[in-house]
Amino acid sequence: MYDVHGKRSPINKSLFEVWSVSLAKYSLEALTRHKDEIIAEFVKVMIDDYAFGKVISQATGSVSSVDKRFRTIEDLLRKVIK
Repeated sequence: MYDVHGKRSPINKSLFEVWSVSLAKYSLEALTRHKDEIIAEFVKVMIDDYAFGKVISQATGSVSSVDKRFRTIEDLLRKVIK
């Protein structure tokens, strides 16, 4: 990912962690079939869920932040991939 000046943006480690672990639970076929829906739902979470924004950017190592991150993404995936 690049910023407006063409420089690479750092990877958000909290998002990398939660997506890596959560996606590993599903087959490639299921993920591919629902790719667009997963992306759309994630965009909604990023826009609508202020608390999620906080747990990926502030005090990311607290137990409650880790729990909120994983619950949010796992709920999203269960909703989309039934």
